[in-house]
Amino acid sequence: MLSGGAARGAGQVGMLRVLLEHGIVPDAFVAGSVGALNATFVAQNLSLDQVDRLEAIYRRLGNFDLIGSPQTMVLNVLRHRPSLASGRRIRDFIASCVPVPRIEDLPLPVRIASFDLDDGRFTWHDAGNLVDAVAASCALPAIYPPVEIDGHLHVDYGVRFAVPTDAAVDLARPGDTVWSLEVNRVPVPRAIRSPWEALMTVAGASIVHNSLREFPSGVTVHRIVLDRTFDTGFAFNFTHTTELVELGRQAALAAVEGVGVVVDGAAVGRTVSGGVAVDGAAVPATGTVTGTRTAGILRLPVALKSPSLRTLQERAAALAAQQARAARAALTRQAHALRRSHLPGEDHLTGRTEQTA
Repeated sequence: MLSGGAARGAGQVGMLRVLLEHGIVPDAFVAGSVGALNATFVAQNLSLDQVDRLEAIYRRLGNFDLIGSPQTMVLNVLRHRPSLASGRRIRDFIASCVPVPRIEDLPLPVRIASFDLDDGRFTWHDAGNLVDAVAASCALPAIYPPVEIDGHLHVDYGVRFAVPTDAAVDLARPGDTVWSLEVNRVPVPRAIRSPWEALMTVAGASIVHNSLREFPSGVTVHRIVLDRTFDTGFAFNFTHTTELVELGRQAALAAVEGVGVVVDGAAVGRTVSGGVAVDGAAVPATGTVTGTRTAGILRLPVALKSPSLRTLQERAAALAAQQARAARAALTRQAHALRRSHLPGEDHLTGRTEQTA
């Protein structure tokens, strides 16, 4: 089960590498957002070589490769587009990474999570157009436009849940083991400096305070959680790939050692049944869940440590009102600069014209 997390998705490279090195081979993937892209890519050829290729892709990505230049985003706002980016770049990127027409054509089953705006419910896709499903799962509102699938508009599942647990619960059966690769991080800046940060703070707090469904009795869950104190800043900042891969590796090693995975004939680590171990104490978890903690790397869900939603909403509302006028003025200045440049639709980073949705 692979969570979303934008550029932090590189952490799943290190996690997947450790799991495969220890002989933990998935029978299926359940994933959302960037996790869906990682899962579909690796599912094409489940091997360490494919994980290495995924890491190489992250290392090649630039900060604006998937969303377009800031100038283009400003133009989309002024043209009253439904999102800052058109969605073309992310769709082209998905198609280039996973040139498979349909989800069911992948050698390994992948279940892709999204949120249905028309029904207001969490849903998933086991079959159908692969690019549509992954793009929908990555369609963070205001960044990318919703994606229409079977007459319904879908967006990033992360507007409702931090991890696509519902899709995994529906699939899991007693006796199954679920490995949850969690790279998401709640955006709680020390000082909210813009309406954008205010929106993301409230949205993030709402997501992590939502309850998740319990797994059936007899299902074992092992959580690998990327260090949530590591801040990449901008969600699409791909300059920290090296650190994220290493953090993912460390978290995965702590998890597999903690549950006593056999390595070279010897069992290592320890297991805490019925909950996640925190400072030596077991905290109850959902269903029959096995959690581990080694050297402080595997932590409690951040929802248990976050400020209250009401506190975040009050802070966000106050600062958003204060910053809104400044943000509008900045957009106006950039728009005037673009008009003077006589290059009204051009992507200044690549020299190509961005097609807006």
